[in-house]
Amino acid sequence: MAARYSSALKLPAVESCEVKRLSDKIYDRLPGFLVWLFDHGVDPSAPAADIRAIRISNVISLTAAVILFSWSFVGFALNQPAIAVMRLVMVILYLATWWINSTNRGVMVYVLSTSLGIATISGMTLQMGEGSYIHVYYGLTALGILLSARRNENLACNIMLGVNLLANTGVYALLPYFTPAFVMPAELRWLNQINVPMMVMFTMVVASYYRNTILITESQLEIERERSERLIKSVLPESIARRLKESPDVIADGHSQVSVLFADLVNFTTLSQTLSAHDVVDMLNEIFFRFDELCARHGLEKIKTIGDAYMAAAGIPDPRGDHAEAAVELGLAMQRELDRFNRERNLNLQLRIGAHSGPAVAGVIGKNKFIYDLWGHTVNTAARMESHGVPGHIQFTRETWEAIRGKYPAEARGEIHIKGIGPLETWLMRA
Repeated sequence: MAARYSSALKLPAVESCEVKRLSDKIYDRLPGFLVWLFDHGVDPSAPAADIRAIRISNVISLTAAVILFSWSFVGFALNQPAIAVMRLVMVILYLATWWINSTNRGVMVYVLSTSLGIATISGMTLQMGEGSYIHVYYGLTALGILLSARRNENLACNIMLGVNLLANTGVYALLPYFTPAFVMPAELRWLNQINVPMMVMFTMVVASYYRNTILITESQLEIERERSERLIKSVLPESIARRLKESPDVIADGHSQVSVLFADLVNFTTLSQTLSAHDVVDMLNEIFFRFDELCARHGLEKIKTIGDAYMAAAGIPDPRGDHAEAAVELGLAMQRELDRFNRERNLNLQLRIGAHSGPAVAGVIGKNKFIYDLWGHTVNTAARMESHGVPGHIQFTRETWEAIRGKYPAEARGEIHIKGIGPLETWLMRA
């Protein structure tokens, strides 16, 4: 039954209130050794943004190492051992960067790793000339600088972006004065030309990844917004929730005429001693869930539950002229619903109901666990009507009786003495 009660807060499953991140979905399909390489040095307890930055740093270092290792074979094949050895040295530097980055990541390590990328592109461009098209990777270097920066490395990130731009500009200025140390043979120039589509492909992959990440994040934010809206509406009247969102000011309203109803389950405490904790909560959940539905149907505002007692009010937050009738109708409906529950569970629970009409103050109190509540003489009197009432009946005061006179059968109980209030005329109605 608890699941039924909580269904009012249930949100639509969008692959998770649990939305699984795109990176996790991709990781699920990777071989184990690649996960170990990319996640080496990742702290699972770190913020998601920092985990992503470390992973991207690892991927960049390892990818650069693989590409440069392949180019070293090209150098040897073209009888250019110096170029081949330089590529192998750079491979070692990238692997060292990967190792250091994944074991002791700090701002200086970030600066060194991104500087290595800038130096690689700059050196290879000057070495092989503009026709190598290696300079197009300055754009990819900028992406790497941006995406591999952790949250506390914003300043270093901006500095390295500036360094990357200066390096790009400086290399272009120096190219006319440099004679390439190595020119690709005509039959292999396609190896240079594929740098442009490769750069476009890398950019598309990164842009697609982050577009999907942004879409997923926006979906998560929308789900959380809906969850917050629903939670707020579950504890506050809709008009009060709207006011609370629009203004942080204290909400306190005076109402000249409302009707307050208290209903208590007679002998439920005695019954609960024979039940397990789960059965007690399950039973109260089911009964109060039904009462909540009745409140919504009759247009009353549920205020709160206090143990096995239920409090509701008519005429708040929006005034209504028939507040007393609405409260009595709710009391009658609650007793009928409890009778139905008794037949279903083979029980003999009874309600003792009290009501009173008059002025009250309503407002929101609390900071973390806030609640919409009522205060005043009317609330205290309604509570006393319930506690001094008769099981199976609704007891109310003259104020309520005057408002419903002639519309419902009620008999005078007479004057009873209420502690703290004094003598009050009361009426009883069989629920």
